[in-house]
Amino acid sequence: MTRWDTLEDDSDEILRDLDAWLRCGEAFAKIFIVASALLPTLSGAESADVRPVLFEDCFQAAQLDSSRWNTQNPRNRIINWEQQGYVAEAISVEDGILRISLTKTPTLYHGQTLPFASGTVTTHGKFSFKYGRVEVRAHVPKGQGLWPAVWLLPESLEWPPEIDVLEIRGSEPDRVHMSHHWLEAPGQFRFHTGSFSGPDFSAGMHTFAIEWTPNEINWFVDSSQRHSATEHIPQVPMYLNVALAAGGQFAGLPDHTTPPAAQMEIDCIRVLAPKATP
Repeated sequence: MTRWDTLEDDSDEILRDLDAWLRCGEAFAKIFIVASALLPTLSGAESADVRPVLFEDCFQAAQLDSSRWNTQNPRNRIINWEQQGYVAEAISVEDGILRISLTKTPTLYHGQTLPFASGTVTTHGKFSFKYGRVEVRAHVPKGQGLWPAVWLLPESLEWPPEIDVLEIRGSEPDRVHMSHHWLEAPGQFRFHTGSFSGPDFSAGMHTFAIEWTPNEINWFVDSSQRHSATEHIPQVPMYLNVALAAGGQFAGLPDHTTPPAAQMEIDCIRVLAPKATP
């Protein structure tokens, strides 16, 4: 056998070995993909954080968990000149999604007939916390006068302070507002707001988050920091609020272009413990 014959035989063996390794690699890759798909996720929320979870609801039950949520505003009054009455029937859970439905339905609410019916959920009396991270994966509606929001209020029901994780005007669905409120002096209410113009948030789910510490609040949209505050930081336990309002000081009055029905959807909401101090 010549040297070239030997090289040819060796080449065939090398190619067979290489082919075997490639087939093995493909098998491992398939196993990895399947295993990854089976791992639990937070439906796109920033789940890489390994801090203790203080509160989490990804709405996997057939209905809203009443041990965690209320369907009425505990402040028991109409606020901000809003045009909706909150009714429990506006809240539904289906396919792992919390839906708050707003309809143009006259609703008697705290002695007044308002032109819209909508829903709110809060954790007042069931869960509150002081410092930590809030993450919400939400899909908001668009339309003049619509006001989807997620915010924190004191468990004591005093106001202010307040931390707004997200507020969006339905007339500007590509702009999210991030604020906090405080009392400067008796009768002197103040707030500080930042905003971020990004994609059309009414086109799909997005993750909104805050990191609240004793000295600052940082706001995030889809994992990127978009606003911060270092003064007048709330120092009291606060509870979660989620609502879809109509009208009010922030959103403006609905008009003939406002859809007669709209929905705010929440995929998942959770609260993480504060970061450990080094």
